[in-house]
Amino acid sequence: MTTYQLASYVKDLYDLPANQNGPFDIVLRERQDHGVNVGIVEDYDKTIFVFRGSVTPEDWARDSISCIPDEKNGMTFPLGFDLGMEEAFRNLRYFLKNAKTFYVTGHSLGAAHAAIFISLVSKSSGLLAERVLLMGCPNLSISGEMESPRILSFKNESDFVCDVPPAPWGPLFPLIRIEGGHDAIPSLFMFHHIDYYLAGIKKWEESQASKT
Repeated sequence: MTTYQLASYVKDLYDLPANQNGPFDIVLRERQDHGVNVGIVEDYDKTIFVFRGSVTPEDWARDSISCIPDEKNGMTFPLGFDLGMEEAFRNLRYFLKNAKTFYVTGHSLGAAHAAIFISLVSKSSGLLAERVLLMGCPNLSISGEMESPRILSFKNESDFVCDVPPAPWGPLFPLIRIEGGHDAIPSLFMFHHIDYYLAGIKKWEESQASKT
């Protein structure tokens, strides 16, 4: 699976009509899953977890309290990003039981959820994802140990969301800086748009291929 293919699942989740699953085998919607929206693909020997970013008023309310620390089990996350994740994790870990490998991706609030998810997986079982793809992840801070050598965290050069909430610590993961491109109406969040990230990741992947 290419990085672009994995990233495209997030776009699919954003565009998903209500009460339809599209390319996903299962969709746990926010009203069912403690405010966390995640699509799951079970594809032969691998399982893909896809976390959606902010769409509903409840999502934006969570973003607004992201500066409050929340300490659980020796780990510290911003409360707005952590809210509901322990409950969601109890539902999601069922899908890890039969997975030989698993992939995780997310954008914006969904990237924060994805990062917290892999930390919960690692802490509870020691499992590591085959690949983790984060796009426009907010300034997520974790106190405690977290290991995964396969994390790709992308930041569009003009995306300020990766610097929110303001904090003295740097990004949780090393950032891969990209330049996207998308014909969108100019707005505050234009450079944070999922289409910008998809265009930038496609360029990045092509540049990586040309080096080999």
